[in-house]
Amino acid sequence: MTLRQARDRAEQLLVQLGVDRAPVDVFKVARYLKIKVVLDSLDPDVSGLLITDQSGTRICVNGAHAETRRRFTIAHEIGHFVLGHHFEAGSRVHVDRAGVFVSARSPRSSQGVDGNEIEANQFASALLIPQFLLKAEPMVVAANVTDFDVELLSSKFKVSELAMTIRLTRLGFL
Repeated sequence: MTLRQARDRAEQLLVQLGVDRAPVDVFKVARYLKIKVVLDSLDPDVSGLLITDQSGTRICVNGAHAETRRRFTIAHEIGHFVLGHHFEAGSRVHVDRAGVFVSARSPRSSQGVDGNEIEANQFASALLIPQFLLKAEPMVVAANVTDFDVELLSSKFKVSELAMTIRLTRLGFL
């Protein structure tokens, strides 16, 4: 799958849900996909997990992280689900005797070289900051996005300023 296809899948999902304004409700997206989201006490370096077992699929999110981080984590794990990463065989998935599938991070995950992690990040970015909503913002339409605008947009979309900066740059608005 190309990164563009991952981003397109996120935006198609939002169109199916009728999303027409920011911020995107990631809990609503998860419910639509029949994924339960659980805020949990995880190790500080663990943002979230995608788990599928006989009872269904759930995302466990580190409740101690900032709201913007939790939202990105949920969107990222939804990306793994929608893109089918958690069902791939190999080192990315652990299957225990109870039939529990856990999408696990490997050493490559944090290096930015793991294809599935990159796809899930691109999916999350497009889900939280869809191009069709971003293009409707006056400062983006005027092609004059300032640092102050990045702050306003990140607040409106409930994402970090870094995530907004990366998305605006990728789309050619910065």
